[in-house]
Amino acid sequence: MNNSKTTLFFSLAALLCFSDISADAKTGSSIVAISGQKVIADSEAGKAIQSKLQSEQEKLAKPLQEDEKKAQAKGQKLQAEKDALDVEVADFEKNAKMLSEQARQSKIESLQDRGQKLEDGKRDLDRMVQKLQADAKKVEAKMQAVYQKEMGNFDALVKDVIKEIAQREGWDIVLMEEALVFVNPSVSKTNLVITELDKKVKALNKAKKEAAEKAATTTAKK
Repeated sequence: MNNSKTTLFFSLAALLCFSDISADAKTGSSIVAISGQKVIADSEAGKAIQSKLQSEQEKLAKPLQEDEKKAQAKGQKLQAEKDALDVEVADFEKNAKMLSEQARQSKIESLQDRGQKLEDGKRDLDRMVQKLQADAKKVEAKMQAVYQKEMGNFDALVKDVIKEIAQREGWDIVLMEEALVFVNPSVSKTNLVITELDKKVKALNKAKKEAAEKAATTTAKK
């Protein structure tokens, strides 16, 4: 996945301020920094969402790739036919005087027919290419919608985890490392966020699984 995309939502808010924190940070306030890139790259939750987005992208792109191969094959076939036709036209022009009038006319008609078919093929290819371009735009729009939804959910989850840790640990301000010139490693709490994020996701997944199993059991008893 494109790294610039995987970190997009972290750049949307370079500074996270919590609702229960005063905008006027007093001297001695606890300030920590977190690397958004590292959170999504190293957390199991981040890896899972990257894998999900990659799979979705491959799924959406597969039909396009197949159509692109067909278009390329058609283009190569048309080019080969054009090359062969060019050779025959040149040969005819060179030897036309040696042919009878009837033979010359017959050959001209044959070459013109093949030329017309070649033009028809080129128009078909142009339509294929135009459709490919239109389909590519649709796929891009679908992928963007999926990306925004998934990363929006992930963004909200990460912020919730950060807020929970901040309230527990007494952090007053949380900065994103990507927006800073320098971060002293002592104030970076990225690893803690990764640990807590994965714990929360694991707990949420377990709860969902148990709820699904309970629902299935209830349905089976009816």
